[in-house]
Amino acid sequence: MVAERSEKTIDVEEFIKANYPDAKYEPNYKPQDTDDVFLAFRITPNKLKYISAMKKKIEGVFKTTVCDTDGWVPFAIFGQKITRSEYEAMGFLNIREVVRCLFGKRIEFRQGDISKHEAPVQVRDLKMVGR
Repeated sequence: MVAERSEKTIDVEEFIKANYPDAKYEPNYKPQDTDDVFLAFRITPNKLKYISAMKKKIEGVFKTTVCDTDGWVPFAIFGQKITRSEYEAMGFLNIREVVRCLFGKRIEFRQGDISKHEAPVQVRDLKMVGR
C-alpha cells in the first residue's frame, strides 16, 4: 500500500508510527485459514472518520463542479477546496496522492489539451460519467 504511492522504499512500521501514532498493534495476528503470523495494526476510529470525511469532501467537489461533456474537470479545483494541512495530516505529500489512494481506479487523470484552453491536469470520477 505505502510503497505503491512513493518512488522510494518506505519502512512501513516507521510510516505507521509517524502518521498514525495512536495505532494499536497486534504482534501475532493470524488471518483465518492461514499459518502466516504478522504484526497488524488498527487505526483509531478518529483517523477512519477523517478519511471518510476527506472522501466525502472530494466527492462533493466533483458534484459541485461543472464538468465537460465527458465528465472532466480541472484538477486545480481540488487544491482550492482542500487545504494542504488536511492531506498532510493524513500523511500524504499532495492532493493527487490522496485522490489516488482513497479512490483507486475510480478516478481517472489525464493531461489537458492546452490548444483547447483546458487546464493542464484534468480529472473525472468514473462513477459519475454517464449520469
